[in-house]
Amino acid sequence: MAEPHIHFKGRPGEQATMFLPGSCGNTPEFKPFADRAVVRDAARRERRRWKRMTCRSW
Repeated sequence: MAEPHIHFKGRPGEQATMFLPGSCGNTPEFKPFADRAVVRDAARRERRRWKRMTCRSW
């Protein structure tokens, strides 16, 4: 297991990363964010982007 690491400390988008090896050989990455609004805003942008893409395909 790698030690947790803080990225962008003190800046918008501050996040920690931690890898935990699983019993099946997978190593999932966990990324908790210091500010939930960063995740919420990114999800909104992504939804808008997908909506624009699907509307064009009609």
